Amino acid sequence: MRRAVETGTFGGDGTRVLAAAFPTVLTIELSPELHERAKAKLADLDGVAVLCGNSTELLSKVVDAQVPTLYYLDGHWSGEGTAGAEQQCPVMDELELIAAGHPDDCVLIDDARLFCSAPPPPYDPRQWPTLVQVFDALRAARPGCHVTVLDDQVIATPRAAKPVVDRYGQELAARQEAEAIARQRPPLIYRALDRVRARLPGGLAGTSSPQ
Repeated sequence: MRRAVETGTFGGDGTRVLAAAFPTVLTIELSPELHERAKAKLADLDGVAVLCGNSTELLSKVVDAQVPTLYYLDGHWSGEGTAGAEQQCPVMDELELIAAGHPDDCVLIDDARLFCSAPPPPYDPRQWPTLVQVFDALRAARPGCHVTVLDDQVIATPRAAKPVVDRYGQELAARQEAEAIARQRPPLIYRALDRVRARLPGGLAGTSSPQ
């Protein structure tokens, strides 16, 4: 897979990450102001095209049934400074459009948490699909595909790529568990004092690690 298409360029940071992995990246930004900033910021990347417009209009022009593509859908409205308050989450329309792509296309949808329950203010829940609706749309467009949620992203891949996604999920879970355990541990200085205190007769008052 050598091509990525992104909706929701915003500041261009995600676009740059995609450009490090894909020779060709097309990114779509609805806000003219954000588009101009991102275009200037990404000018050093030869393989990146920064497009300005509505994703539901431009995706139909960039979908390619002959070229396997990663679609990163992050064109949701996210409050002040972004465009699209009147159509906060076009993801269902986007999924319908990219269904005409290659059978081996992969799809990542950011902000999965906003599909898991009604999004909070200032979002309008009426403009957001549920996670079940997103899953159903993906499976209808790509029968047999593997669909899951990892790290706040909906992931849809060909069934053959499931082992790769599973390994990523296992690594992510292990890392998150290690971070959670580390947060529960007292600072190193307190653990060292606990060991010293345990060796002294009667212990040392006031030096035990905080709970």
